[in-house]
Amino acid sequence: HEPFAEDEIEAEFAGTLAKFARDAQTDELEALKAKAAALGVAGLSAEEKARYVTLLTARGKPANAS
Repeated sequence: HEPFAEDEIEAEFAGTLAKFARDAQTDELEALKAKAAALGVAGLSAEEKARYVTLLTARGKPANAS
């Protein structure tokens, strides 16, 4: 017998990739929060500030929202 159903593999894989992406975004946001806490917002580059705002905005949205 098979340890998993073949018809569920794709959905499971997609779910795992989505979780990895969420975890990476959470880690990135936490790193930017820590840097802003240590240096102040002025210590962030323009790119970091833009990314920080993007991550904060995306945090409250469902994963499939655009």
